[in-house]
Amino acid sequence: MLRNKTSSLIVSNIYKRYSSDFKHTTFRSNDVNGFPKKSLGEIVPDTTTDSGKIKVIKQDDLFQKYQLSAPKNSIASRLHPKTLLGKNTLTGQIKLNPIVANAINNSILKVHVPNHLRRSAANYFIELQEKNLHRPAKSLVEVDAHIASIFLQNYASIYQSLYELKKKVPNFNPKSVLDVGYGPATGIVALNDLMGKEYRPSKKEAVILSHSEMIKRAKIILSRQLNEIPDDLLYEEKATRSLKDAETESAFAREHSTIDEEEKEDDGDLVGVVKTKQIKINTILKDSVPGVPNQYDLIILTHQLLKNEEKFPYQVEDNLEHYLSLLAPGGHLIIIERGNPLGFEIIARARQVMIRPESYPNEHGKIPRPWLRGSINKPKNSSLYDAVEKNDKDGNSLLADINKKFGEIKETDLKFESALEENLIEPDNEDANNIDFHLKILAPCSHHRKCPLQVGKPQYYGYSIGKNLKFCNFQKIVQRPKFSIELKRGKILSSEWQEKGIGESKPGSGRENCKDSEVLNYSYLIVERTLNDQATINKIVEARMAQKNSQELLDKKRFDVGYTGDDNYELWPRIINDPLKMKGHVTMDVCAPSGFLEKWTIPKSFSKQAYHDARKSNKGDVWALNAKTKYKGVSNLNVAKFERMEKLLKKQKMKLEKENEIKLQNAISKLENEKDITISNKNGVESIEGVSKNMARTIDLLSEQHGKEFEKASSKKIKKFNNSLLSDMPLKLQQQK
Repeated sequence: MLRNKTSSLIVSNIYKRYSSDFKHTTFRSNDVNGFPKKSLGEIVPDTTTDSGKIKVIKQDDLFQKYQLSAPKNSIASRLHPKTLLGKNTLTGQIKLNPIVANAINNSILKVHVPNHLRRSAANYFIELQEKNLHRPAKSLVEVDAHIASIFLQNYASIYQSLYELKKKVPNFNPKSVLDVGYGPATGIVALNDLMGKEYRPSKKEAVILSHSEMIKRAKIILSRQLNEIPDDLLYEEKATRSLKDAETESAFAREHSTIDEEEKEDDGDLVGVVKTKQIKINTILKDSVPGVPNQYDLIILTHQLLKNEEKFPYQVEDNLEHYLSLLAPGGHLIIIERGNPLGFEIIARARQVMIRPESYPNEHGKIPRPWLRGSINKPKNSSLYDAVEKNDKDGNSLLADINKKFGEIKETDLKFESALEENLIEPDNEDANNIDFHLKILAPCSHHRKCPLQVGKPQYYGYSIGKNLKFCNFQKIVQRPKFSIELKRGKILSSEWQEKGIGESKPGSGRENCKDSEVLNYSYLIVERTLNDQATINKIVEARMAQKNSQELLDKKRFDVGYTGDDNYELWPRIINDPLKMKGHVTMDVCAPSGFLEKWTIPKSFSKQAYHDARKSNKGDVWALNAKTKYKGVSNLNVAKFERMEKLLKKQKMKLEKENEIKLQNAISKLENEKDITISNKNGVESIEGVSKNMARTIDLLSEQHGKEFEKASSKKIKKFNNSLLSDMPLKLQQQK
């Protein structure tokens, strides 16, 4: 009896110790009587009674609570269910489907001279480093170089994003899919591999905005996936060949087979050009983006929002608006961009346009935001005239005087304001019930507030003081298939060989100092359009109104620095940098539901379970087990110094241009007014050498002043210009020449 009381007292002290900072403490249940040894549980307060007692939830019940299956390995079995739920990244390396990799190697790349592909890929990488944006392939060699070098990284980034979406959305099974990109339907290839061979949606379309040969390459790759076989061909094959006949045939083949094992491995690995006209697949391949009447449950955009850096951010908004108009209610949009500052700013701008955080400065959480441009019922925005009429007495008297002199202001005179204020003014309650287009950010953001890392202008990252600016990107290791390793074996895309023999392949071991994997770097955004039925719309409006009514309480108690999101998986903070795992504690940078970057420290003294899970955490995971020390981190919100620097640079550039222009004009005018334009000899005849020297000086000055125009000029125009100058010479001088 004494032992039972002592055990209960120990558990009670454990809960009191951690209840202030860590409400869900996992422990070894052999500390409590009545539970089997070496099983994990969770201490929570007993809400069924008012006695202030606590209760213990078994780990099996925790997995059932969070809808998780039991771990299959020993490492995962020690993790808390919340930690398992928050692990959004795939464990290990992403591997391309070996059948697809084999088809790319044998039917696409082996028809080329390897050095030609390496040279084309190297030139593309150099151009990509200068311009920061992907572009369509322009030739057949560039098409295959894209598949050999870029396809693998795009495939892995899309696969990882789709994996996270599937994990977040229960019963994920889109019936209509649209993939848009420069590659061979990369999004459809990744989706087919993720969903399995039984996945057969009603509509799959891939828009390939590249060279026409890329569509043929897409047919070859997609034809190697089982879920791309048309239904009529699949059913015909099943009807003509029964299982019994197949077994009899295979047994006969084994008895009478004379093929060696090595020949069996090579069977079917045909090398050469494939006739794509005879290939039939389920995916519809197009070369142009569909129009508005079409709607899709899943849209995958790979490097499609910005195609010209000079048109940022207007091109991002235009392209995004079109693709959102194609998104069906309950559908999802995945945006993939490069993992550099420009790619992040594209993602951040798209996020800002969709949820407009500046219009909801006091709203927290992830309440879906209205997308007014896509809504069928447009709200009646309050005009400036109405605002002045309601709130400003002096303005009312001023308007009365203006109306007497110039007439009353009509609503038609203020029509241009609606286009400007459409997404900047929050609609009233009556209008909010009629809006049927709402968007919510699923990943990677844990809030709907302004992005703490967004700068707004990608050129700031190129300044000397902007090199330390942070931006949000993620990494994943992808295993290189054979064609990728073969591509990067030479001097063009690899380090130079130190001596003869290094770089040559060895049987069974590969090449020395060569990796069979690479790290992809990408930024992404997953957006969900909510259902547009009236019940869902009413829930959204009620949630927004409930938060407004309790705004003071929310600001003080919830969504402050250190808020963990409770049991709401969507609000758990995301780890945006590799955790710093020191001896005795782990420090992680998280993007928290408060809308700020925060630094969390989990020491071993805080909780053994939390400390253990923190050491197993990775960048990109979401964290739900709280921390002992939490404080606000440094973000990029203060960009005033960059704006001042940009203005200063513009002024200096304009000043320098004016100074150079004045110098050139002065030099030309001085040359024209010189008295010694011609040099006289002893006989008083003008020397052609003196005139030609002054002509050369004039041409040099003019070419310096109009450099680009003179560079574009042809040799004929320069010759004509010289002849016109010779025509102005004295007659005696021409005769001398």
